Amino acid sequence: QKALEILEEQLRGAEDAAFQEAIEKLEESIKFEKELQEMSENLKMDMTPEGLRIQLIDQEDRPLFPQGSAAMFDYTAALISAVTDIVLGLKQDISISGHTEAEPETTDSTTLDPADPDSYTNWELSADRANAARRVLQENGLPEYRIKSVIGRADREPFIEHDPYDPRNRRISIVVLRESLEEAIE
Repeated sequence: QKALEILEEQLRGAEDAAFQEAIEKLEESIKFEKELQEMSENLKMDMTPEGLRIQLIDQEDRPLFPQGSAAMFDYTAALISAVTDIVLGLKQDISISGHTEAEPETTDSTTLDPADPDSYTNWELSADRANAARRVLQENGLPEYRIKSVIGRADREPFIEHDPYDPRNRRISIVVLRESLEEAIE
């Protein structure tokens, strides 16, 4: 049991070091590319118990997607491409989730008709945006088998908790998942 605890501690230490290096590489790549420099406020990276979380966050003057759409702007795709380069340097799997800000409830969300804004809710929008991010990650070389989940979280996990309508609640989270001890041993 003690040996497993030591192995687990070593694994976490090695992962944390690799994640920290990935953060530094991404920050460095952003410094040298003008289009990405302008996106630096849209990017937040931190380590969580789940793994390295890379968040692409809407800013009032620079959204990631047009309002109500899952068709991302070109500069959003460029930022996700830079993230892909970093994620490819790591071996862990990833999870992608889409988030929206709170909006008044629609009149009828029982039927999904993208042409009817009252039926296309934040659930569909957040899932579609996460899936759009997945497509860009894959187009830039991330193998499909490394993607463990693509999730729409709607407005259920606000980034700005005290203001559910804040545009920064609209975001894409890409989490490089920590390996389990069993996976690392394999």
